[in-house]
Amino acid sequence: MHTLASKSTSRDRDLSPRYYYKLSEKISCLKRLKNFIRVFVTFMFTQVGVIVLIATYMLCGAAMFQNIEEDSQMEVAVTAQLTRHNYTAHIWCVTDKYNVLRPVIWRGQVADLIVEFQEEVVENVRQGYTGNNPGVRVWTFSSSLMFSLSIFTTIGYGNLAPK
Repeated sequence: MHTLASKSTSRDRDLSPRYYYKLSEKISCLKRLKNFIRVFVTFMFTQVGVIVLIATYMLCGAAMFQNIEEDSQMEVAVTAQLTRHNYTAHIWCVTDKYNVLRPVIWRGQVADLIVEFQEEVVENVRQGYTGNNPGVRVWTFSSSLMFSLSIFTTIGYGNLAPK
């Protein structure tokens, strides 16, 4: 028995929209947000998502370390530079005054100044001076990224740490 259903050709089927009801359905903003969150969480639990999360964590950590620690050792570097300049000036004054005429007095006074200078340098190092000149930043983005990576991977960074 034949039914009287309308016969459609393959050309008619290709031209007619198959999912017409989806095109006319309006999706609310809340539904879009829920769908986005679902897709985002699904992506974050894949291997690629975890790698992206780790890389983002390291970059944010490096930016924070650099921002927090960028000027931490500048004051000590300025103090060290002033100490060097002052002791150099003192030694020059002693040299100008005693070098040619009284070499024994010159040696004694310069030796005393050098001992005082060494004590000042030791005190600067105890305060955190690392040998950098004023204006030279110890915590650049690359060093902060390395620190963040080593902290994250629990390898450690040696004796250098933020203060």
